[in-house]
Amino acid sequence: MKKKSMWLVYDFDLGGDYEGLYTWLDSKGAIECGNGVAFLNFQYKETFYSEFIADLQNSIDIQKKDRIYIIYRDAKTMRGKFVNGDRKRNPWAGYTVEGVEEEYLEEEE
Repeated sequence: MKKKSMWLVYDFDLGGDYEGLYTWLDSKGAIECGNGVAFLNFQYKETFYSEFIADLQNSIDIQKKDRIYIIYRDAKTMRGKFVNGDRKRNPWAGYTVEGVEEEYLEEEE
C-alpha cells in the first residue's frame, strides 16, 4: 500500500452529509485543523486520485453545492484541487484600501 498525506477542506451546503464525512474522516485517523479542515494519510494501491474519489463517494452523500478541496504533494510540487464545487468570491475582497490620490483644491482669493 502507498500513502499520501493531505489536507481536506470542506464547506457543505445546508443538509450536507456531515455524519458520513465525519465517519469517513474518523476511519482514516484524520486530525482536526480548524473549521472545515482535516489532515489525514490516505492509503491507496495504484492511483491516488481515482481511488481517493471512489472511497470518498462511497462513504459520503455529496450534494451539488458541497465544496471539497484537497491539498497534497505530487512529486516535488504542492497541488490543490476541488474534488467537488468551485471557488467563490473571496470574503476578504475589498478590505484593502487602495492608495488615494491627493486632491488639490484651488484656494479662493
